Amino acid sequence: MANPDLKAEIEEIEAELAHMNQQRRTKKSRVKSKAGATQEAAQAESAGDAPAEELTLLETMLAEFDAEDAIDALSGHAKEWLGTLNEDLKHTKTSTLLTVFGLGVIVGRLTK
Repeated sequence: MANPDLKAEIEEIEAELAHMNQQRRTKKSRVKSKAGATQEAAQAESAGDAPAEELTLLETMLAEFDAEDAIDALSGHAKEWLGTLNEDLKHTKTSTLLTVFGLGVIVGRLTK
């Protein structure tokens, strides 16, 4: 090349590019090694390497859990809340309910 400044600039750009490629390769290898370590840890956990204490605690909690009792409790709370809501609505003016409903519709339309 005839222009030494241009040649020096091209060499500098090539050096920067090589450095960037090296950084990218290093970063890729780190990510792969981290992914491999994470995968190995997940495989170890799924293979049953959990401590016996944790398994015993989990089994105890599951033995104490009764789905029917939980559903009954939830149903009771829902009925109580709906009953309270019903009483509140009975004692509220109709114009207030219509106003709140209308505002809800307007806000819903504006947020779309």
